[in-house]
Amino acid sequence: ESDEQYSKYLNAINDLLAAVDAAGLKAIFTVRMFHEAPRTEEYLKRISVRFKENTTLLAYDFFNEPLYFDSIKHTKEEVYKYTKIWTDIVKYNAPNHLTTVGLACQRELFVWDPNLVNVDFLSMHPYEYEPDQVRNELYWYHKYIKKPWIIGETGVPSNNDSIPYENQVLFARKILKQLVNCNGQGFSWWQYKDLDWGYYHQNYLGVVNRKGETR
Repeated sequence: ESDEQYSKYLNAINDLLAAVDAAGLKAIFTVRMFHEAPRTEEYLKRISVRFKENTTLLAYDFFNEPLYFDSIKHTKEEVYKYTKIWTDIVKYNAPNHLTTVGLACQRELFVWDPNLVNVDFLSMHPYEYEPDQVRNELYWYHKYIKKPWIIGETGVPSNNDSIPYENQVLFARKILKQLVNCNGQGFSWWQYKDLDWGYYHQNYLGVVNRKGETR
């Protein structure tokens, strides 16, 4: 909570954004907001003031997949009001930065309704658990979501053993085509590097393997 610790933390984020910029990329920075915890809103004020002129920072993601990680029972009305408060904080301190939330799937509309959250655009997270699931979900976004949206996460796993890497390439091409046809505004692959989270689907989504190599 000390100013010294905050300064170290913000300087570390600055180093991270410098690395992102050097790679020619833009960053969507995820924060985890709870209106019931005022410190999170104070944190958002501090970080948006510090990086208001940073052009590598594209947007703030207020909450990642609330379907799984929102531990407080909210109503649609509360989500509407709270996301407006958070967007107002960003727009007051950093008017050139955008706001978003990362939504896992359509089931979130019962509380985190895509058309009611007060953000500039939506970051959707479709995954291929059933054949052609992602293309179908993109069509749903196109038909029912009334604000700009991107694919904030997607991917299919491959360890080039039971499933060839070529499957990832074919999936990416297919989904990019559907994204354009459905008026999506952006595409992100999850994730950068393979890891060990215990399940095949989670472990091998990366474009770089655990040895740091990519094919």
